[in-house]
Amino acid sequence: MSMLVHDLVIDAAHRAPDAGAVIAGDTTLTFSALHRTSDGLAATLQGAGLRKGDRVAVMADNSAEVVAAVFAVAKAGGV
Repeated sequence: MSMLVHDLVIDAAHRAPDAGAVIAGDTTLTFSALHRTSDGLAATLQGAGLRKGDRVAVMADNSAEVVAAVFAVAKAGGV
């Protein structure tokens, strides 16, 4: 079975929700927090009109939240 990277995060959020997924400086996002945060942003992106295959640029300083944003774009169908 072939899985996309964001599917692996969803799977890990169910198997080990409190495990660290992203560590950036003093910030650690668990798999559960990464999944929840990226879901919220994905819904926002879709509500703003993002459609499957749309290109999205993420411009920000390196942070755990940037990883969540990239996963959100993938979950929303963007590239």
